Amino acid sequence: MTRRVDLLLELESEAILTATSGTEGGHQTLRHVPGACLLGAAAGRLYGDLFERGLKDDAFTIFHSGQVRFLPGLPASPAGERSLPAPLSLHHRKGESWHHEGDIDTSRLWNLAAGDRPDAQLEQLRDEFITLSGRRVRPRERTSLRSSTLHLTRGARRGVSRETLLFAYEAVPAGTTFHAAVEADDAVDEALFERAVKALCQRPISVGRNRSAEHGRARVRRLEAWRPPEPAALENGLVHLLCLSELALVTPEGQPTLEPRAAHFGLPVECELEAQRTFLRERRYSPFNAKRRRPDLERCVLTPGSVITFRVPTGVDVDLTAVVDRLRGGVGRHRQDGLGQVLVQPSFLGQRTLVLDAEAPSLKREEKPAPVSDLLDWLHAQADVRSRHEKADRLARDWEERLAPFTPRRGGPTRAQWGTLRQLAAMTAEGELTKKVFGPKSWFDEGVRKECWNARYRGSSAKAELQALQSELGSAEGLLGITVQMIASRVAKALSKGRAGERA
Repeated sequence: MTRRVDLLLELESEAILTATSGTEGGHQTLRHVPGACLLGAAAGRLYGDLFERGLKDDAFTIFHSGQVRFLPGLPASPAGERSLPAPLSLHHRKGESWHHEGDIDTSRLWNLAAGDRPDAQLEQLRDEFITLSGRRVRPRERTSLRSSTLHLTRGARRGVSRETLLFAYEAVPAGTTFHAAVEADDAVDEALFERAVKALCQRPISVGRNRSAEHGRARVRRLEAWRPPEPAALENGLVHLLCLSELALVTPEGQPTLEPRAAHFGLPVECELEAQRTFLRERRYSPFNAKRRRPDLERCVLTPGSVITFRVPTGVDVDLTAVVDRLRGGVGRHRQDGLGQVLVQPSFLGQRTLVLDAEAPSLKREEKPAPVSDLLDWLHAQADVRSRHEKADRLARDWEERLAPFTPRRGGPTRAQWGTLRQLAAMTAEGELTKKVFGPKSWFDEGVRKECWNARYRGSSAKAELQALQSELGSAEGLLGITVQMIASRVAKALSKGRAGERA
């Protein structure tokens, strides 16, 4: 058994959670808060005090032994639900965007850990999170461009930008919330464990880089204990493991390895790794030790979201409840930093397809009244005009196909008559256009126009189709005139190309 306290982290300022300490290439931020950040925040408040009191053994127990584990903070959904790393076995059609159903975007995903690959080109779901209720969580990040500055003394100017030293970084914005936890074995003194938890909750902590500039300030508070879901029953003799955090596995000889084995997870040695249903990603990094001011040894780890699948041979019994109990303390090395957390046989990894909903990202921010500005008013007006033109363009493409059959060969309007209609729509106000063109005394019925606009083909006419368009748009402000212009222009252009083809 283990003792556990769940925590909620809320960023009060943006956090720079660097994925790697390398200086080459573009900077990327992690979408979660590593457990090492929480361990470092607690150590900064407790380590010195424990040494001054001669409690070196207590310091080792909390921060080095692995008996106390600072689990990483995973982003909460906009509704506040706890999330898990999205399994790397989930795939969607390449280039497929979210389709809209009501007020929620949904996406169908194939789980290749449980089913065969469909006959389609697929793309892996990466760097995302999901909730147990079937929500897809996509944490936001913000990119900022900065310039390094000179800090000169003796009367020289301070804060002058250095030439050719422009850099960019990604950051998780303020208001983002994460669910984390601190665990301890039963052998750890309860008072010592509570002291480690209080060190995080007593006042805001700082996580990530550039803390001197007040980046990464986070408020921490306790939550009710969360219990992982119970393992599902074995299906087709497959055991699925989902990595909730990084895994630093080692061989029996103590050497780092990226090849999972059954013995690592307390499974019978007869269980074999199912390579076709295992999806792994690895990364190498050297964590920076702020106390020693230099990087620690390089780590080779499997990333969160990796799916490890073992096949249980016939005749071999596996007690998944016992496996869960063995893995409560984690797997591999660096467990005090939250590494080695595994979820055993989650039910969704046994499903061949999943349909996940996506909630629009929302951050807790105070609503401020919009500033009054002539420029902002003009920009909003331009945005409205652009939106109307985009809607009109989509309508025009559909209605062009409906009006294309009404050609002069079938007695329909000529290219010049379509051009006249376009000019009329461009020069007439919306209300006047409705009365003049679509009213009782219709423009289509004046003079020689009446015959061609009312010419019927397959039970309809160009006039009837345009009147149907006007009825469909109704009181949509500003759309009728623009749409009629675009339709007339498109049809006239098509007729012109048709004549050129006939001449050729």
